[in-house]
Amino acid sequence: PGDRAEEPGIPVGEALVDVGGETADEMDAAFAREFLERQLTPYRIERVTGRKRGTSVFRPRSSDHPDDERWAGLLVPRVEGRAFFLNAQTIGDKIWHAIEAENPRVVVLDGSALFDIEYTALQMLIEAEAKLRQQGIMLWLASLNPEALKVVQQSSLGQTLGRSRMCFNLQNAV
Repeated sequence: PGDRAEEPGIPVGEALVDVGGETADEMDAAFAREFLERQLTPYRIERVTGRKRGTSVFRPRSSDHPDDERWAGLLVPRVEGRAFFLNAQTIGDKIWHAIEAENPRVVVLDGSALFDIEYTALQMLIEAEAKLRQQGIMLWLASLNPEALKVVQQSSLGQTLGRSRMCFNLQNAV
């Protein structure tokens, strides 16, 4: 008694979520849009190309840090977030663009902020490693989080890279 959801003419779904005049369907659509936006764009790719002298702090190239240590022929892209079927192509395109611009001999993918690698992204990484190798460029992985490391180790990429090209941290890689 007195429960608004039981009043005639007011469906339970609307009674429970009628906030600001939005219906349940409108709120579901808004939530779905926000969820998809977060899933599609939770990643960022940085080129980590320097190390603060005398430390283990790696950071992007910047005129603010002219004394940072740098290594010719080394590209270190850091992928932040999640790599999966909806964003894998975009992530790959950005990294390939950096490879073409820098022409490195070694690409060390910094996975310290990569919390998930889904099957599609993993397959693209496997293909990228083969293509890089054909071009005389070595791919290394560094600082993978436990779940991402497990996924890579259980794949053919783990066998291809072996322990020598999967580094515990970026410091060990350079």
